[in-house]
Amino acid sequence: MEETKEEVKTLLEQLGLHEVQEGLNLAEELYIKGEFAKSLWNARKALEDLFKLIAARIGIDSKDFLSKFVKSERAGTY
Repeated sequence: MEETKEEVKTLLEQLGLHEVQEGLNLAEELYIKGEFAKSLWNARKALEDLFKLIAARIGIDSKDFLSKFVKSERAGTY
């Protein structure tokens, strides 16, 4: 687990995605303190930030980016 954490941290730093790493760090701190709901919220926010930053870098709307990976409840497809 610790090795994966360091690999992700290094990758995010190399890509200049510091705000995503900050969100993950905060989520981890809150989890350690036992503030699980806040931790989960911050982890989700970090993922949302990651998707938005990736979409911005490749020049597409973040909703279009997410729709390619998130199952559509209405259509029942990906």
